[in-house]
Amino acid sequence: MATMIALPRPPFFAILLLIVLLLSTCCSADPDPQQNLCVVNLNASISVNGFPCKPVPEVKISMNRVDFTPGGVNPPNIHPCATETGVVMKGKLLVGFVTMSNVLHSKVLKAGDMFVIPRGLVHFQRNVRKGKALVIAAFNSQLPGIVVLPTTLFVSTPPIPNDVLTKAFQVDEKVVSGIKSKFGF
Repeated sequence: MATMIALPRPPFFAILLLIVLLLSTCCSADPDPQQNLCVVNLNASISVNGFPCKPVPEVKISMNRVDFTPGGVNPPNIHPCATETGVVMKGKLLVGFVTMSNVLHSKVLKAGDMFVIPRGLVHFQRNVRKGKALVIAAFNSQLPGIVVLPTTLFVSTPPIPNDVLTKAFQVDEKVVSGIKSKFGF
């Protein structure tokens, strides 16, 4: 005959605390940025997260200026850690992003128009005029990160195997080799 050992029932508070801890770990979001803006201190040593920020009292202004030549393109890219906002200051740009449902949203914007690219979505900009274009852009994180898709896919070190790229894009290996050659590889 087996003997059973009766264990004491945990108090209600302990069960409630365990539930709260489990829910907080599975439902937590990314942390907020540690500061509102970050101007890189290029004179400092690189740390795990890149260059550190300048102390706020030393910061005079922080802007991201992007100049586009006629027909110039900001290739498809992703910012995994930040939403991008921008204002077209000069020229006309085709600005587009692709949702997680693979729907392209794009529009030609002129000077004075603003755009918002949600965090983590593939996006691009292209100057659609014969003249120059200018954008002032900002991110809601001091470390937005960037993944430039053409470079990531075709110039990584070590390289992504050609057979993976040929199957992913459903093209012949000559096409993948041809694209890689455009990057000097």
